Amino acid sequence: MEKIIQNFSLKSKNTFGINCIAENYFSLENIENLKNIDFSKFEKIFILGGGSNIVLPQNYEGLIIENNIKGFEILEDNPAFSLVKVGAGENWDNFIKILLKNKIYGLENLALIPGKVGAAPIQNIGAYGLEQEKYFEKADIYDFKLDKLYTIHKNECNFGYRDSIFKNELKNRIIILYVYYKFSKKWIPNIDYADIIKAISENTNIEINPYNIYELVCQIRKRKLPDPLITANAGSFFKNPIIDDVSYNKLISEYPDLTGFKVQNGYKLSAAKLIDKAGWKGKKLIEKSKALVSSNHSLVIIGESGVNQREILELSQAIIDDILNKYNVALEREVNIIY
Repeated sequence: MEKIIQNFSLKSKNTFGINCIAENYFSLENIENLKNIDFSKFEKIFILGGGSNIVLPQNYEGLIIENNIKGFEILEDNPAFSLVKVGAGENWDNFIKILLKNKIYGLENLALIPGKVGAAPIQNIGAYGLEQEKYFEKADIYDFKLDKLYTIHKNECNFGYRDSIFKNELKNRIIILYVYYKFSKKWIPNIDYADIIKAISENTNIEINPYNIYELVCQIRKRKLPDPLITANAGSFFKNPIIDDVSYNKLISEYPDLTGFKVQNGYKLSAAKLIDKAGWKGKKLIEKSKALVSSNHSLVIIGESGVNQREILELSQAIIDDILNKYNVALEREVNIIY
């Protein structure tokens, strides 16, 4: 029987390597394990996935549940589509590899994103012109406030840019157990994205197929983003901001190089370009701090050994304030701050 462990170090379970001590820790291996937890005993509960998109405190007073539910199953496979079920505790990139091995295509552009499957719908992860919601069908969840297991469907999830119902109405009350994805058998390559277009142009003999798109995206990510297994970081720290048409026209009249691209409710700007132009690349807030902006990619904050939440928050807030002051653009953290 799985048991709750007291005073458990999460240093190896977050990609910033912060030595957060969880007052209570539980490894969730299957649905039956839920019976082993008296949720009413805890005022604070946090569900931990791969630890790749969070900034932990030095101490967490409450219960940390690490989602380790595994499994992959093809529920339906016909000439029109494939429907799969995957455990929320499975590694995301391994999930894509399993899909490719089974000749199920669509998620190639999301290759090498760190973390677990259960975090994908919460964050509505996306990269290189694709968001997971395109193939998301539904999820089995447990609401520990209501002590209820149920299924939530795509049209109930309120997916948005790095957003979902799980980050809002259902925040701090549910555990995603299994996720279902549905893929059309008619594969259409999603290659209309600047980095992918450039990579293809540099590999003129490449055949456009799902396997090669997967490999190209892996190459792009490895070139641009530091490996969290080598350099402590949480990937893209800030969301790309969206501003209205009037603000956009004013911005580019002053700074023509800060062009964005049109979206439904305005223009999406590059947060990395803003941060880079403001002079933050490779910089620390103060010399003794162990948090710094990557010298390779301005969207990434790196943690040197022993970095803590305060240093990361102070640096990121200084960047937010500076961008607002210089360009009148409000940056928002993409990484989740846990208190």
